[in-house]
Amino acid sequence: MVTKKKGPKAKLSGIMLTAILILTMMPWHVMAEEASHAEGTAATNAVTNESEAVSKETVNATTEANTQEKPAATPASEKPAAITPKASKKVVTTTVKVSYKDGTPVEDGVVFTLDDPVNNDQKDYEVKNGKLELQLMSDREYRLGLSWDDEKMDTHKIVEADANLGTIPVGITAEGKNLVWYDRQSKKLLENKPVTTVTLKEIEDDATPSETKAS
Repeated sequence: MVTKKKGPKAKLSGIMLTAILILTMMPWHVMAEEASHAEGTAATNAVTNESEAVSKETVNATTEANTQEKPAATPASEKPAAITPKASKKVVTTTVKVSYKDGTPVEDGVVFTLDDPVNNDQKDYEVKNGKLELQLMSDREYRLGLSWDDEKMDTHKIVEADANLGTIPVGITAEGKNLVWYDRQSKKLLENKPVTTVTLKEIEDDATPSETKAS
């Protein structure tokens, strides 16, 4: 069998075909890589630009909110007036003289009752050295009278005592030192009407009108 040798033309054709194939294949790889790189760069730039825009919008929104919420400065001439707190209620200890109409001090041991109508409570106090030492909650109504258990209740009564209750309405202010009259109508303490002496008179003595001695 005889093999024919390829001529120069056949060899040249083969070389050219191989070169064409190489040139044809290589650009696709290069273009694909360049396109991929370009797409990645574009995406990165887009994300960066979007982040910067969001950051600027957030800063602008925060600045605007702070500006709107910031209270307006109060002029010096319009400063609110200081509020003076009211004196709170407290327990006050005070003394009151106890005497008969002729000025004679009531003897020791005579019992008086201090009635607290707010708490529906009563407390007894004994006369000592012609005085009663009382403890009261300030700015409240109390009723002072002879104790129902004391024998004086049968023979004497307090001048100006309520005809039904047999007591006088009294109270004391938080800063006060003496008992004062309590007005049941206005429900206020009458600081201009102090009660420094509680006067007793005999029940049978109707010649002199009832009165509370104040000094």
